[in-house]
Amino acid sequence: MSVTPDSPLYQQPGTQLAFWFLFGLFALGELAMRFRSGFVNRGGTRLESWTLVSVVVGVVGGILGGLASAQWRMAEITVGRWPVFIVGLALMAAGVFVRQWAIFVLGRFFTADVRLRSAQTVVEKGPYRWVRHPAYSGLVLFFTGMV
Repeated sequence: MSVTPDSPLYQQPGTQLAFWFLFGLFALGELAMRFRSGFVNRGGTRLESWTLVSVVVGVVGGILGGLASAQWRMAEITVGRWPVFIVGLALMAAGVFVRQWAIFVLGRFFTADVRLRSAQTVVEKGPYRWVRHPAYSGLVLFFTGMV
């Protein structure tokens, strides 16, 4: 593949490596969370079953939308590409970090779907000091950076 100054950033090997590394990190974190949530954290009363569906639809839509927008020439950024790309990578990295931090802080109480447990208390440490739903906020950061 030849790289010219006017070729899109996503076609340059270094940018692909950085992007796919962060994407892979996100995907591995999600797989680990789903595994733990599905097999270890099954207790509690399941509430609002529609929330898991809406999150999955949002995640898949975000991924497909981000990848599709990279193919549209009319959506191409022509001025200041590198700063925008670096900000996008930073947002992706921040999203992965915030989401995994929120999952770690909740520990055994984190589930992919909304569940209520009698022994569960309101968490007010870690990212929960500032944001009520930091795991969702991490998703928003990640997909904003991806696009």
